Amino acid sequence: MSILVNSVEQYMLATKKVAPVEIVLQADLTFTFGDIPIPDGCTVDLNGHIVTLVDIQTNPLVRRGFSMGDGSSLVNGTIQYGGWVAYRFDGTTKPITLSDLVIHDAQCIGKFGAGNKGVTESIVIKNVNADIISSAQTVIDLGPGPVRTVLIDNVSITMKPSGGMSYSADGIAVEQALGDVVIKKCVINGCNGDAYDIKGYAVISDCVAVNAKSQSFKVWGKRLKPSRLERCIGIGCRGGAMVNAGDVIVEDCFIEGGHEAFTEYGTYALMLGAGKAYDPTVVDQWGNVSDYGCGGVTAIVRNSTFVQRTGVSRLIEMEKPDVAKGIGGAVATFDNCTFFNPHHPHLVVGPWIQYTEKAQAGVWDSHIINSKYSDMPNPTGIEVPPVEPPTDPPIEPPVEPPVEPPVVPSIDTLTELALQVAELQAWRVSTEAALTKFRYFQQRDNNTFAMFLSALKNREEPIE
Repeated sequence: MSILVNSVEQYMLATKKVAPVEIVLQADLTFTFGDIPIPDGCTVDLNGHIVTLVDIQTNPLVRRGFSMGDGSSLVNGTIQYGGWVAYRFDGTTKPITLSDLVIHDAQCIGKFGAGNKGVTESIVIKNVNADIISSAQTVIDLGPGPVRTVLIDNVSITMKPSGGMSYSADGIAVEQALGDVVIKKCVINGCNGDAYDIKGYAVISDCVAVNAKSQSFKVWGKRLKPSRLERCIGIGCRGGAMVNAGDVIVEDCFIEGGHEAFTEYGTYALMLGAGKAYDPTVVDQWGNVSDYGCGGVTAIVRNSTFVQRTGVSRLIEMEKPDVAKGIGGAVATFDNCTFFNPHHPHLVVGPWIQYTEKAQAGVWDSHIINSKYSDMPNPTGIEVPPVEPPTDPPIEPPVEPPVEPPVVPSIDTLTELALQVAELQAWRVSTEAALTKFRYFQQRDNNTFAMFLSALKNREEPIE
């Protein structure tokens, strides 16, 4: 059942229907309040129209936009302003979908599982183009509550980084992935944390990370579960990529180490294993099982390029054995890869070492085959946004209000004021005369009443 709406009032009435409906906009709408309901099972089709939410920059107390019901969808239009464009605190039993949207000047596309109340079974976000105002908000934020499955497809996020950094302000973050996370054909240009941060196993393909103030790709992985980075590009970020646990494939990628704009010494381009011990009884700050990013990593890396242009750092870091923690160390092979790291003596450090000088001479560790050391240009074959390191905005003195001369009243104005004063004076005279007359009659009546009482007292016979 479809309901056509032309106003905010009609929209709110449509959300009161008992059965799931499709609400189709027939005009642009401006909401002056937050927590806009999309009931369970309902779809809101913007139908190409523009929805204006409360501007979070002018009214920071109204942060929440569309409140998504279980199995609800928000599709097909433009949304401007707002803190969280769409959100849900509780878990779901059916998919929540955001698709075919253009978003301007918001802080967050979607925040789901925000209350950590149950499992969100499925999130689908696709065909979304967003320019985001810089903030401490993650742009697509799934968590801290767990999510079963995630599909994020063809999403472009552009943010102007601020002067500061917030590790919690990622581009796309999944705080507790219970099942498959698939992210493909996405571009994140600028964010105040990691571009992609997945606490679980994931497949990320045909994605780009530029200007992130932390790492480009961060897949924590899970023990014995598969994770993949395929045809991904990470340049101009503070850190490179990492896949820390499970069965990992990195293929056809171009990953640059930490950019000099963020760190004096630079950081690795790829990390395999973070040295985190596996203990399924440990919980994180939200009480969720902290079994991601540990349990061992086995990696196949092929047809990829790893570059450190500006910083001084080991290019590839791998988990080393730690008997006390029960860590066996990363198992990794590199096939048909290209490396460039002119400022540090090590290309690879982990259970085994590849020295930069030996690589330049064509002498490779047995774990690296069909590979070369070479200065490589920026990646080709995909449109990559330019690297624009963040800068602090200039501090400008406050603008003093202009000094305006006092307004001199005109002759006409003075004449008008004089007439008003004369009218007030005439009203005062007439009012005083009326009061004098009233007091006279009041006093006369009082005297007459007193004489009447005196006569009554002097009567010899009682009044019958």
